[in-house]
Parts: sequence; C-alpha cells; structure tokens
Amino acid sequence: MGGGGGIQTGETETGDGGGRHNTQRMVALVIGGIAGLFLGIAFLLVLRSAFRKKKEKHSSFEGYH
Repeated sequence: MGGGGGIQTGETETGDGGGRHNTQRMVALVIGGIAGLFLGIAFLLVLRSAFRKKKEKHSSFEGYH
C-alpha cells in the first residue's frame, strides 16, 4: 500500500508542479545550450588564432619580399 500511495502522490505532484518542473528543466536546457554554444565559439576562435600564428610564421618570410 505504501508503494501505491507513493505513486499516487508522485502523479499528484507531477500534475501540480510538473509545469514548473518542466519549465525549470527547459530553462536549464536553454541556458546550457547557450553556454555550450559560447564555449564552442570560443574554442573555434582559439583554434583559428592558433592556426593564424602558424601561418604567420610561414608567411612572415613572404612579407619581407
């Protein structure tokens, strides 16, 4: 009986606070996605600058012509 009551209580909580929980989860997903996007952009910018530095070492000799 305790298990059955627990399930019913869970359904009641999901019905009442489920919208809030889902909203919080959605907000967390959006914030996490935005943070991941910024981290990805930052990573790509670091890689790009690293490749530019390597190219500058090779092209710096051409610049003196």
